[in-house]
Amino acid sequence: MNYNRDWQGKTQGGKFGLKPLLLFFRIFPLSVGYFILWFIIPFYILFARKGYKSIYHYFRERRGLGPFKSFVNTFKNHYIFGQILLDRFALFAGKKNVFSVNVERNDIIIDLIAKKRGGIIISSHVGNFEIAGYLFNLGDSKMHGLIFGEENPTLLQFRDEILSKNNISLIPVSPDLSHMFTIMNVIKKGEFVAVPGDRSFHGTRVHSCEFLGKKTNFPTGVFSMAEKLNVPIISLFVMKSGSKAYNIYLKKIEPDTEKKYNTKQEKIVGHLEVFVKEVENIVNKYPEQWFNFYDFWGDMKKST
Repeated sequence: MNYNRDWQGKTQGGKFGLKPLLLFFRIFPLSVGYFILWFIIPFYILFARKGYKSIYHYFRERRGLGPFKSFVNTFKNHYIFGQILLDRFALFAGKKNVFSVNVERNDIIIDLIAKKRGGIIISSHVGNFEIAGYLFNLGDSKMHGLIFGEENPTLLQFRDEILSKNNISLIPVSPDLSHMFTIMNVIKKGEFVAVPGDRSFHGTRVHSCEFLGKKTNFPTGVFSMAEKLNVPIISLFVMKSGSKAYNIYLKKIEPDTEKKYNTKQEKIVGHLEVFVKEVENIVNKYPEQWFNFYDFWGDMKKST
């Protein structure tokens, strides 16, 4: 099935591509994969022009860098993204203990688990959000990750098998919106749902927010659901801080207490704006880990 969406992207690679990668990481250390990336990234940049142009545009227009610095940082961005993908496959191959993880504000999740109260964990396409499913322990509680339904089925199988060991399952996005009922059911059971909060499909409700100096649309659906179910929203960002190190940042997303909200919709937008500000703070701290490889602000054609 096809989805109408504002972004394009699909994880590639069937079983004949994934199995050699798993075998590679069972034999060689992760550093060998990182070294090989130096020779692969130039070809990727050369042939994946849309992704390259969008990240270059991000550094030029949103971060205000000159042409040369924008090119250098675009290369770094692609290289770090390559490392992040290899980190995931290393985990698939069972190399969980090679990574060190520092969690900031872990007490937020611990408190909700103790109260047996679920919630919505929201992130963005920055850093390595998926790796939280392998390195972040929810104890006896369960987390369900929302994923795009057209992902490669072989990769989904690998993910599902490994994530299930950490009490995590996957919820594919479906065109008939049946995934929304699944989300509501698991939250009502006191479990967690992890969703991306920065990509919208055609037809979904959005709100325009100031982000890195220019307004762009963010989906409001997850915040509407949280308001309806009266459950907390927690932002979670997993950022690569070293060769084999990650920092995990947790924060409860709550509207500005100094503002007065007259309607539920205003409160929903208030939640969204706080989340967008958190994304902006993280991106400013880790500018090379912005991984939306498309025209996120919708202004690339206007600027060319």
